Amino acid sequence: MNKPKLLFKSGIILILLGVGFFCTQSSAQETKPLTEIRVGIYQNPPKIWINEMGIPEGIFVDLLTEMARNENWKLTYVPANWNQCLINLETGIIDLLPDVAFTAGRSNQIDFNKQAVIESWSQGYVKKGVDIKRLPDIAHKRVAVVEGSIQQKTFNQLMKGFDIPYSEVSAHSFQQAFSMVHNDSADIALTNYSFGETYRQAFQLEKTNLIFNPASLHFGVKKGTNQHLINTIDSYLSNWKNTPNSLYYQTLNNYLKNALFDPPRVNYQLITLLFIGIGLIALTIILMSRKQVRSRTKKLRLSYVKLREGENKFKQYIDNAPYGIFVTNEKGEYMEANSKACQITGYSDSEIIGLSISNLTAPEHQSAGFEHFTRVVHEGQAIGDFAFITKNGEKRYWTVRAVRLSQTRFLGFVNDITDEKNAAVRINRLVSIVEHSLNEIYLFDTVYHRFIDANTAALNNTGYSLLELKQMTPLHLKLNLSENEFTGLIDPLLSGEKGEITFETQHFRKDGSWYEAEVLLQLIADGQEQLFAAIVLDITERKKAETELKKLKDHLEIQVTEKTKELNARIAELEHFYDVTIERELRMEELRNEIKVLKEKLKTSGS
Repeated sequence: MNKPKLLFKSGIILILLGVGFFCTQSSAQETKPLTEIRVGIYQNPPKIWINEMGIPEGIFVDLLTEMARNENWKLTYVPANWNQCLINLETGIIDLLPDVAFTAGRSNQIDFNKQAVIESWSQGYVKKGVDIKRLPDIAHKRVAVVEGSIQQKTFNQLMKGFDIPYSEVSAHSFQQAFSMVHNDSADIALTNYSFGETYRQAFQLEKTNLIFNPASLHFGVKKGTNQHLINTIDSYLSNWKNTPNSLYYQTLNNYLKNALFDPPRVNYQLITLLFIGIGLIALTIILMSRKQVRSRTKKLRLSYVKLREGENKFKQYIDNAPYGIFVTNEKGEYMEANSKACQITGYSDSEIIGLSISNLTAPEHQSAGFEHFTRVVHEGQAIGDFAFITKNGEKRYWTVRAVRLSQTRFLGFVNDITDEKNAAVRINRLVSIVEHSLNEIYLFDTVYHRFIDANTAALNNTGYSLLELKQMTPLHLKLNLSENEFTGLIDPLLSGEKGEITFETQHFRKDGSWYEAEVLLQLIADGQEQLFAAIVLDITERKKAETELKKLKDHLEIQVTEKTKELNARIAELEHFYDVTIERELRMEELRNEIKVLKEKLKTSGS
């Protein structure tokens, strides 16, 4: 081997060992008590997310990792969707939640650190060629938004203020919202700007001119807890922000300046000169002390052992990742699978190896699965939702994110979305039932009593459009009902005295005509908001039938009265006839008897 090269490499090793030894000694002197901090994490690149290897990344993660290194914190990340992260913070499952936009409403449940990590805003993203430039363009469009996010709340308030109707499509993450637009399940997705600019090209989307909700992003803890934690975070952020080229500014530059797939720019000339300088220094050190070389070599062996331990730990991370992970060859045959993948499919790792993508893909998705894998081979990555068959024959659904590692190795991450898909199907089914119900169904708020929504039957029978109804209250349809009477009807519902009320009234149509209506009114919960739900049945025909029945009944009663009167008169005649006839017969009998007596007397006298 070339001796200068050997010396050069040895010098590098020694310098690295020396630096590692110095850092080890310094950290040992300043070690603080180990503190475990449970941190919520959700998919919102580039600010915070779990990468394809199952490792937390992002602006907030890097900053928090540096703080943890100095403060001897043990960070335990708890993955969930955004809405569940908020619940986990409230219930104490996690201690700290990064990437939280400050709002007055949230400050009632969350204490925020004072130093904002970054400033952001929300923006709309659409497929290329979709013409959405102004808020009115969103009328009756499908808007994908993360459930429980700041975008959902502020956009809803904004659209209500301008009275522009739209259909909200709930997503569990910004990636899912982008995927919905990409797959034509939604017309526009609302995300924060940093995520949108990072991922819009990957989903073939473009940004719109719709910008709203400027916000500052912070770390948050449950109200009244962990004050020392957020004070410590503020101390680091304040120091970093006041120091040029600090870790804070380097982190922002790394994540926000470069495009998603841009390779890092490396100054090879500078690196070469640096290594030459280090080599000369290392050579000098070697010449000065061979004993130190042997000592450093021993430490190198220890470092190698630690490296192997790190590799094993990394394999454990992969095996315990919250997503199923597959490795396939260029033929689509599975080469490796982690525990989650085995759990999802029902196969053991030995059973999976040797199977292919087509063996697990449901028959109806074979073609789509083949196209997905072909796209990974040629384009380097692909995302899609497919049906798959488990070992016991059950059909389920998963989202597959796949990337090309080399020409012969491909890495796939799968997430079982069967429950979410079934829930979406159930919700769509219920929505369809409500929308196509023959009964009229209305929703109106509990404060101003303005209509929020109505089904097709309600619009058709009243003649109003949904936009017109949203400017109205139930009293506009019930002209024969005063405000005080209406308040008296709904008060038992608001107080909880009754669960539902039923009453009859008259509904007036847009053209001035009216119809008889029976109303079933209930108070329902819509998230944290309460709404009135009214189910209205047009009972005009029933009322007509009831009126005809009453007329017939009255007519029969009159006829019965007349017949009864005639019958009573006839009875009276018969009674009179009876009295007269019987008395006459009795009198005739008496006369016969008297005649008989007289004859007897006459006969006696003659003899």
